[in-house]
Amino acid sequence: MERTDEEPKWEWLNPETLRSRLTNVSLYIAAYELLEDTIVERIRDFYMTGPTYKDIFKGSDHHKDYQSQVLSKSNKANPLFASLEWLKESEAIGQKDLVAFDEDRALRNKLVHELPQVLTKGLPSELGARFSELISLLDKIERWWIVNVDMAADPKFREEEIDHRSIIPGRILALRAMLDVASGSRTYLED
Repeated sequence: MERTDEEPKWEWLNPETLRSRLTNVSLYIAAYELLEDTIVERIRDFYMTGPTYKDIFKGSDHHKDYQSQVLSKSNKANPLFASLEWLKESEAIGQKDLVAFDEDRALRNKLVHELPQVLTKGLPSELGARFSELISLLDKIERWWIVNVDMAADPKFREEEIDHRSIIPGRILALRAMLDVASGSRTYLED
């Protein structure tokens, strides 16, 4: 939340205020990095299964498939943008998701590059809404992979009826655990 005129200029020096801001920024950045990793690494792993990374630099067919099927989709030569386009073409995400991701990315960059100002002046007002959107996009992409790739490739799931809404991706569970621990509502370590 942005600092208002009623909030004292030095409110950020209050340990609880600073701790809260640092926690919120850290959780957003961690969630964003999970999302970006899901976008890029899931596809890269899909195409790179088989050879070692040493083989990739020798020009294996797996590397050529990844190059032609994914990396060629971005004129920016950036795996992130190419992967987003691949996901859109695969109907895992839509145009609205791309717009949301751009906004998530812009906020992540602001938080990282303007951290001192964010900590002293207050959190951006859109942080809560962007965080929710980011988690929804992460969940959407992870579920798409589970249903359309992981389960589709596993013969034991071909005959079963599965309620896809009941699937909770591992990265969402990890994020929930981070939120629980950061809020102090739960600990996952045994005493």
